[in-house]
Amino acid sequence: MLGGPRPKSEANRDLLLKHPDLAEELRKLYRMQDPSQWHGYLPPERDEFGRPNRSRYREKLVQLLAEARRRDAENAPSEE
Repeated sequence: MLGGPRPKSEANRDLLLKHPDLAEELRKLYRMQDPSQWHGYLPPERDEFGRPNRSRYREKLVQLLAEARRRDAENAPSEE
């Protein structure tokens, strides 16, 4: 779908990479040379059996994305 909303993974990736300190934490989490190698995938909250996904990767990604969203909301121009 050209011109439509970007896939969530791409949006996640772009969001984290805007913040160098968060990108560095991402790089360390996955032990990669360059955080831009991350595809933006956030593992599902639950597995195929409905059990919570408590992987350290998912938990850390949720924290990093929440912080990036918080920063963006804080820096967004107010609509007054």
